[in-house]
Amino acid sequence: MPMDKREFPAAFTQSDDYKNLTAKQVASIQSRFKYIEEIICQIEAWVSSTRSVEDVRGFLDSLELDISVNQNLPEEDKSNIYSSWLIHSSWTFCLSGALLYQQLSCDITSAIEQPLPSCRCSIQEFKTWLHGQSNALSKILEEFYSACQWESIVAHLIALDIILANMLVGLYKSRLNDFDQN
Repeated sequence: MPMDKREFPAAFTQSDDYKNLTAKQVASIQSRFKYIEEIICQIEAWVSSTRSVEDVRGFLDSLELDISVNQNLPEEDKSNIYSSWLIHSSWTFCLSGALLYQQLSCDITSAIEQPLPSCRCSIQEFKTWLHGQSNALSKILEEFYSACQWESIVAHLIALDIILANMLVGLYKSRLNDFDQN
């Protein structure tokens, strides 16, 4: 279920990097988080359903599009884009990878390290994997909003991108799977 609109943590809003964002970039980040919450709700509803394979294909196709859009497909006005690359490239400049990794809970790092489903997995195996990735997204958002330090903010923003990228690869691989024949 989507969270009510939440305020970003002070560790984020009081940073120079945040202050240098345009109003449109801030709005883009807020929209992205809301969209991720909607994606989580869609996944949780699907995981608990018993849809036919045809419905599964439609859902996975829609989910792939939603995540792709969330991962910043190009827009016409590139000056207003909030970019994951911006975070990965410039916001991590003075932060070590080890420090960023330490900011993430074991639940999140386990989800990041979890193997992707095979191209021949069953629909239940795929649902279990996708459910785990969705839970990780929820946990990342929860920990982001409660973060008190800049390095935790950045680590959780990167973790969001990792899990969403994992999900996209899993969805791409699912196109090579005829779930109804497993």
